[in-house]
Amino acid sequence: MERAAELTRNDKYGAAFMAVQRTIETADGVELSEIQQWLTDHGDDFVGDSGEKG
Repeated sequence: MERAAELTRNDKYGAAFMAVQRTIETADGVELSEIQQWLTDHGDDFVGDSGEKG
């Protein structure tokens, strides 16, 4: 997931998707919940927003 965030920040969306696709597809219910929580907690990682205002 961290690698996908890095790729997304570098406008490499296809590579980001491919980096996590298999993980998401094979995750069980508990793992999917953990992935959702991680994405919620780290959403800014995907857009490069550090919370600082320009």
